[in-house]
Amino acid sequence: MDEQKQKEETTEEQKTPVEDNANGNESQTTPIIESANKAALELKTENDRREKLLQREEQLEARRTLGGMSEGKGPEEEKKELTPKEYADMVSKGIVPKE
Repeated sequence: MDEQKQKEETTEEQKTPVEDNANGNESQTTPIIESANKAALELKTENDRREKLLQREEQLEARRTLGGMSEGKGPEEEKKELTPKEYADMVSKGIVPKE
């Protein structure tokens, strides 16, 4: 029976590793918590990187907009002024020139 009690005590000690922290409380560190903390740290790092990229993208778009390089309407075409001869030819053909 003594052997059986020793085995039970040994297995109980192996199941729950307990550490004393500064407050005197007993806390238990598990691999799940450690992996969750690691994942949270990785997510924070990735979010910080994405935020920096977003800021750079916003600055670039602002420069394009202010610099006239946006995808908006291009420069207006210059209106060609008709000579009196061209105007007379258009009127004789029945075309009304736009002013």
